[in-house]
Amino acid sequence: MWTKRCLKSILKIKNGTDYKKVENKKGKYGVYGTGGLITHTDNFLIDKPTVCIGRKGTINRPMFFNTPIWTVDTLFYSDIKNADPRFVFYLFQTINWNKYNQSTGVPSLTSEGIEKINSFIPNSITEEKRISSFLSLIDKRINILNNKISILKKYKEGLIQQALKSTIKVPLNKLINESSNKTVTNNQYVLLSSTSKGIFLQSDFFNHQVASKNNIGYKILEEGQIVFSPQNLWLGNINLLTKYKIGCVSPSYKIFDINTKIVDSNYLIEIMRTKLFLHKYKLCSEQGASVVRRNLDLDQFLNIRVPIPSNDKFYSLLKEINYLIEKESSKLNIIISIKNYLLKNMFI
Repeated sequence: MWTKRCLKSILKIKNGTDYKKVENKKGKYGVYGTGGLITHTDNFLIDKPTVCIGRKGTINRPMFFNTPIWTVDTLFYSDIKNADPRFVFYLFQTINWNKYNQSTGVPSLTSEGIEKINSFIPNSITEEKRISSFLSLIDKRINILNNKISILKKYKEGLIQQALKSTIKVPLNKLINESSNKTVTNNQYVLLSSTSKGIFLQSDFFNHQVASKNNIGYKILEEGQIVFSPQNLWLGNINLLTKYKIGCVSPSYKIFDINTKIVDSNYLIEIMRTKLFLHKYKLCSEQGASVVRRNLDLDQFLNIRVPIPSNDKFYSLLKEINYLIEKESSKLNIIISIKNYLLKNMFI
């Protein structure tokens, strides 16, 4: 049976404190802030399992610790009584912390405000432990998948670094050709946005359509083409369309066909996203209306030379790694969705 109770009935929120007088970088206990580990110390503020939540700044990222810790003054820790600490950790993940923000400026919480929050809590610690044990298994699976993806990405990064050393170099103007096909009717194709994080439906990315209602004259983007923002290219706003067959983007974007007889599309986009190439884009552009917006010199850009692997097997290996990353990422997204569903429906 679950009853609605305030958090004060199962825990006491306590303040972190300055660590400078107790800091020892070789100490055995961690000093934590809202961003994670800061340094170490030989002292601790609490030596039993605890759940922490930001007092100021990042207030929506609960953290669980089962070892002694020290927290700074921007991170609350909890003295938990009459409850399973891991259950409290998952309970904290269901709370909309922004709802309890006490500041109009930097997001802030108060200990009193947290303790007054009401939530349904089991009357039995045994039931709490069953729930937390099950959710912990899901978290372990999430961690395993995250580690797999991280290893695959590091391996891919190593491959790309090797490719950058190739002595065969071809200028971009031999590898890509600009496309300027435009829409002739309104809403002819779905409206897309290219960002440094990928290509998205504009309605999904911004939760609404931000472009003009009239999108006649927008550039047509087709599967297999490269699209980038000339102003934000140096920040990584460059993508290869693979998720959608066709769409349209703002006229401010540049779109290019890839000469696949010379270079593999997936390889080219990987190379063009490396830090080395982002730096090259910065060098062939000038600062524009703001610090982040730069005006790209297209001629200089097209003269950038791209290393081409001498071994065709490189492309198949890269394709296999990308497939594995996508496969494991899909598994991860499914498990995270399951966890979120459980958190939403178990803690009513």
